[in-house]
Amino acid sequence: MTQEELAALVARYAKGQCTPAEEARLHAWYDAALGKTEDSLPEGLDAESFRMEVLAGIQAAARADDRPALVAPGRRIRQWVPVAAAAALLACLSVAYLFLFRPADAWQPIAAADVAPGTNKAVLTLADGRTINLDEAQTGIVVGTEDITYDDGISSVVMLSKNEASVSMLSLTTPKGGQYQVTLPDGSKVWLNSASTLKYPSRFSANHRIVEIDGEGYFEIEKDPKRPFKVRSEGQEVEVLGTAFNISAYADDPATKTTLVDGKVRVGLSPAGGGRDGSSDGRGRSLELKPGQQATIQNADITANTADIPSVIGWKEGFFRFSGNLESILQQVARWYAVEVRYADVSLKGQEIYGIVHRTSPLSDVLKMLEAASDAKFTVTTNGTERRVTVMR
Repeated sequence: MTQEELAALVARYAKGQCTPAEEARLHAWYDAALGKTEDSLPEGLDAESFRMEVLAGIQAAARADDRPALVAPGRRIRQWVPVAAAAALLACLSVAYLFLFRPADAWQPIAAADVAPGTNKAVLTLADGRTINLDEAQTGIVVGTEDITYDDGISSVVMLSKNEASVSMLSLTTPKGGQYQVTLPDGSKVWLNSASTLKYPSRFSANHRIVEIDGEGYFEIEKDPKRPFKVRSEGQEVEVLGTAFNISAYADDPATKTTLVDGKVRVGLSPAGGGRDGSSDGRGRSLELKPGQQATIQNADITANTADIPSVIGWKEGFFRFSGNLESILQQVARWYAVEVRYADVSLKGQEIYGIVHRTSPLSDVLKMLEAASDAKFTVTTNGTERRVTVMR
């Protein structure tokens, strides 16, 4: 049975549309899947572990159906009542598909120690669309009046227009597994975390300083009362005079978080109908943060709470300081080690974990720490240049 046929059969079964012959065929496939030998499974997962993962999925599905557990370990799937069987079989198939139904030449197991941490990597995009892959041996760039140089003060990156009236928009983008620093035209510094983009002008105007960020950055802003500094991201605008703060505004995170380390900032919702271009209908809301506070914007609402500063800015200091649920922690890990994360057991996502590990460590050290602090177990596989971390109980 091909993967496409299996998927169609599962869909029909879930809807109660299977004929007796189709149902028997699906049960036969399931029995064959559980009969796979240990050699057929990825490294770190033996046949008994696989069977227990399936049984855990069965029991979880039965509980989710708001019924008592309907089967004891070892009972055959065809003995269940039809309603619970549909949900439970889907849980089983998701686990089995993840581990057993991939091409033999794809997603081969590798050692987590083989996955190196991120490095200094970024791409500079100029106003004319040209891109420059920045030197990985350098840590950052400096935007000057006539050129952009590396922060070693010696090496030049690109020349800028000498025309005083010419202001070009630039962007600095870090990939997954990359980080970089930029010194802006006014001397303000921004550290970019992995998978982030900062957009900024080659020169600031006489009235204001405005930049945009997607992803995460740590800002140290030069004071200039005559030119307020504003940072725009999806859903918010942060205004400062001189301060240090962190903004996390990843597109795949449900919330945008601004954490004040020093100074004073005003964090506002993007006005309804407004955007990063500054357009507004005057209905935005804002609040002022004190050092040690964090503003969270989610679902068009803004709140302020006390922040765990070391955890928030740990990435900038070279550490993972984990304090939260496994799902949010693995998002950080995925960005820094450029891996994809898949869950064989989604119930693990909410487990709270606390720990610290250096960001220069190989992936294996991070996963060992997470295994010691949770009920999770991890396997790492590769498919050419892509790498995947699978999370199981």
